[in-house]
Amino acid sequence: AHDHVCEHASACTLVERSMETPPADPAARARIAAWQFEDAVGDRMVKEYPSDSAAREAYCSLVRAEKLYNRGLIVLIALSATELPHWCAIGPDLFAAVRPQEQCTIPGVGQEQVLLSNVPYMPPGWGILVELLVMLVILRKVYLEWRLQTKHFAPLNIQYVNLRFSKVVLVLVLLEVIDCVAFALYRPPFRLAFLSKTGYLFLLPGVQGMLACFSAVIMEFISIAAFLVGTIVFFAWISLLTFQDDTDLYRGKPVNKGLDTFSNAIDTMFVSGTTDSFLQRFLPTYTVYRSSGFLWLAFLVVVHVLLLSLVLDTLVSAYTTFSEHQEHHAFQEKLHGVSIAFNTLLGHRAPHGDNGGCGGHGEKDGQGHEHGEGHGHSEGHCGHGMDAEDSEGPLLFLSKDAFVSFSREYGHMPRNSAITDSMACDVFDVADREQANAISLKEFLSACRLLQYNLFNTRKYSPLQQLCPALWCSDGFQWFKEQVDGEAKRFD
Repeated sequence: AHDHVCEHASACTLVERSMETPPADPAARARIAAWQFEDAVGDRMVKEYPSDSAAREAYCSLVRAEKLYNRGLIVLIALSATELPHWCAIGPDLFAAVRPQEQCTIPGVGQEQVLLSNVPYMPPGWGILVELLVMLVILRKVYLEWRLQTKHFAPLNIQYVNLRFSKVVLVLVLLEVIDCVAFALYRPPFRLAFLSKTGYLFLLPGVQGMLACFSAVIMEFISIAAFLVGTIVFFAWISLLTFQDDTDLYRGKPVNKGLDTFSNAIDTMFVSGTTDSFLQRFLPTYTVYRSSGFLWLAFLVVVHVLLLSLVLDTLVSAYTTFSEHQEHHAFQEKLHGVSIAFNTLLGHRAPHGDNGGCGGHGEKDGQGHEHGEGHGHSEGHCGHGMDAEDSEGPLLFLSKDAFVSFSREYGHMPRNSAITDSMACDVFDVADREQANAISLKEFLSACRLLQYNLFNTRKYSPLQQLCPALWCSDGFQWFKEQVDGEAKRFD
């Protein structure tokens, strides 16, 4: 997809959010560019980033804390499945072994009828300690968010972390701590910790995205579902008028069972229209009054065949439209962020209406030599083979040393695997199609795509080359090797 990103972005034109003038220090530019690229991949970009290394370390500490935070939420979920039900009797010793068959009893109900999960339960005392430990992990994450925002981004007038969410998390933590203390001291038959655990889950980015999707499609769904509900109510009213006063019996039961009151008629029509239980609901009236089959046939055709399918199709269509819009927006944001990272590495700010990521340090002629400072306005194209006739500004290129520094910084981030200088050089050589020791924006996009993989070094040839050289050098094996490698030397 990255091979065609510039065509989808009007020849790499950036018309919004340009990075402020990058610092002169190449190491600081590489640090900021790696930060920009990671945020672009994660769909989070801001206008300006702090250039000091302390901000970078603060961000890395926050990323590590977020990893622990996510693991802590998993621990809370597992704890919810293994903690003793709160209605069970709890003795004075919170750390004593749990005996659910003796502690979880209901007066007047046999123990075989008390349905438990049949999993080993954790003593309440240990559960409280685990909860408090997870609370410490959550508080550390909130503190690091506050420190990163207030100390490094607030002076730049940039909101990198939404501190409102952090305040909500603090309230949830306080509620859970109070609940743990109250439970340990007074043993109430209920707890409020589930509110805090639910709140943590709702603040996760994935859940936030799901809620945004739900809010985007719910109105279209309701507009069509209203017709379905109205039709069910209409047929319920017709059925009530038809069978309300009927006194006939079917197998000893009233024929109009489920159709004798308006509420029962709505329940019957709703169940029949949305599930496959319509046969049981309509069979008594159809058996006694065959003509009622026309009414039920009309109901099933309108509700089951038309409206119910239309409701589901509308829901799927709204979700598909929302997903495509989100994917397109995320694609444009990623392209925008990678282009800004390219400009940052070159020490070049893309001004409003410029060719965005197409600018940089200098031009490269046909022999691959750089010249100029890259601030002129001669005509150029955004990458090789790209349709950018309307773009202005020189075609600019990134040196190998700058890319290696960028890759090294990107590999130092906690979310990514380490990238050695040799790996970065190999990625650069693959992206540099003209072997000119410099890459354009389009080639930089291809290189960034490779950096997102878990890279490792491997040998081209198997150990058979050293263990059995006679077989390796035989004509048959050489022919087989040539068939695999091909004339283009695909594995070089």
